[in-house]
Amino acid sequence: ESRNTWWSALCEAAFMTGLERNADVVNMASYAPLLAHVDAWQWRPDLIWFDNLTTIGTPNYYVQKFFSNYKGTAVVPLLSNGKTLTGQDGVYASSSIDRKTGKLYVKVVNSTNQIKPVAITLGPLPYLKIAVKETLRSGSKDDFNSIANPKLIYPVSTPVKVAGRKINAEAEPLSVSVFIIDLKTR
Repeated sequence: ESRNTWWSALCEAAFMTGLERNADVVNMASYAPLLAHVDAWQWRPDLIWFDNLTTIGTPNYYVQKFFSNYKGTAVVPLLSNGKTLTGQDGVYASSSIDRKTGKLYVKVVNSTNQIKPVAITLGPLPYLKIAVKETLRSGSKDDFNSIANPKLIYPVSTPVKVAGRKINAEAEPLSVSVFIIDLKTR
């Protein structure tokens, strides 16, 4: 029995960091199938489930929403020890800047069961001192949202302090995080 588990969403997020890093050659991507009624479905990994009274987003829905809502107009290099984060030590990452809205987005996927330190050093761009971290996480890879518990895996927003040109934070175990950094506009 295949479901939209947290593990499937986490793997999808790791894959999507690669899509974002390669935005110059990846023109578009789409999720399918999209909708399923809880009592009448053909495929199990649908993005959105519903009954006659309720609609729920799967963990995959919220991952897709992260990558849709927090996309920039240009990819920004994100390096750790001179290399892009493509799964080393279970961490995947990408970043982009939206020059229209003045926001820098850094996405970090931690596919391990351990907390991973996240140290972001900002370049010469002018920025504000406060950032926000949106996080999706669950303690179990097998968790999924259901009609009975539609927000078991749901985004949580926390403020993040920018000290100097650095952000020191953590990526919780089995999590997808988006750091949203406001740039100063003149």
